[in-house]
Amino acid sequence: MLSIKAIFGYVIYALLASGVCLFVLFPEQSVNDYLNWRLAEIDSSLRLTAEAIRPSFPPGLKLSGANLHRDNILQAHFENILLSPELKSLMNSEKRMRFRADLAGGRADGRAIFNGLAPAELANIEASLSRVSLEQIGALQVDERYRLSGLLEGQIRYEGSRAGN
Repeated sequence: MLSIKAIFGYVIYALLASGVCLFVLFPEQSVNDYLNWRLAEIDSSLRLTAEAIRPSFPPGLKLSGANLHRDNILQAHFENILLSPELKSLMNSEKRMRFRADLAGGRADGRAIFNGLAPAELANIEASLSRVSLEQIGALQVDERYRLSGLLEGQIRYEGSRAGN
């Protein structure tokens, strides 16, 4: 008969071994492909590249050196992005994901809410921006005749789905 200490030891060993394997054998390329597939479902011209994608704790993903492109034009560079699902929502039809991104010297914090499994069923995105430098956002520097500068602070709220537009 196994003692409680032995069972506890086996459980701790299994958790540690799983954690080490998750970090060492993490399928970075597959996760990158999956993220791009989900972005393409929202808008086929969007593409995300990242220098590194790693699992994080609490459960989620950490992307380092991420670039968001639209039609192969750099829209924004993120030093770090931390994506984590709200664990309570994993069992519901409405999925919620929190994100925190270091963007253009500032920060974006928010959450995305999906009504179903397909990203095209995006319900809304809410984010708060703080100290984001407008000069460093490629999407805002499209026309060289006009230059935006300064620090951006505010709230962003997007509601609706692509199918409804």
